[in-house]
Amino acid sequence: MYEVAWDCELEKLAEKIAADEDFDLESIHPRAANIDHRAHCQNFELNYYQDINKSLKRWNYEVREFGQTDPKNLYNDDSLEHFANMAHGKNTKIGCSYYRKGKALTFVCVYD
Repeated sequence: MYEVAWDCELEKLAEKIAADEDFDLESIHPRAANIDHRAHCQNFELNYYQDINKSLKRWNYEVREFGQTDPKNLYNDDSLEHFANMAHGKNTKIGCSYYRKGKALTFVCVYD
C-alpha cells in the first residue's frame, strides 16, 4: 500500500466530472472515480459537511454491508465498486470536489 497525497489536477478533474452529468468516465481510465448525487427538498438547506461525510461513509461501508466473499480477498462484485476505488492499494493520489445545482449536490473523488 502506498501513501496517498492530495492532487490539485485530480481535484480539477473531479470538479469537471461533478459539473457534467454526461461525463464519460471511461475517458479517465486507468484512474477511477466515485460519484454521489444528493438532492434535498425545498424546505431543507444543503449541509456540505454532512452530505459529503455521508457519501464517504456510504462508500466505506459497502464492504461491511455487502461483505467480501472472495477467498483471495479480490474485488469481484460491483456492489463494492466505491469501496474498492477508495481502498485500492496502488492509489497514490486523490482529488475531490463537488458541484451544487439548486438543492442538489454532486460529490466526486478521483483516484490515481
